[in-house]
Amino acid sequence: MANVFDEALKSLDEVLEYTKGDKSKGYSVIRELKSVAPLKEYTGEDIRRIREAHNYTQSYFGALLGVSLKCVQSWEYNLSKPNGSARRVISLIEKGEEFLKEAEIINY
Repeated sequence: MANVFDEALKSLDEVLEYTKGDKSKGYSVIRELKSVAPLKEYTGEDIRRIREAHNYTQSYFGALLGVSLKCVQSWEYNLSKPNGSARRVISLIEKGEEFLKEAEIINY
């Protein structure tokens, strides 16, 4: 048990020395995170326009999003709104079929 205590005490001493400027006693990890684009809001008309622009049926559009036909219909009639994950995927579908192929969402 003394060995664990000694190691913990040594670590605390190194933390103190590091915070006082002795960088040889430890290290820090700095990550630069990229900002995430805000989610778009989609109306029923937006969803229908995007779906029809790609000549997708409601069933196929739902399959791309992993939701049911009824869900897509509900969005298009403004009875409900897509959640955040669905909105993110809809924004990817808007980018076009080449993007969907590259992302391996659809196969040809």
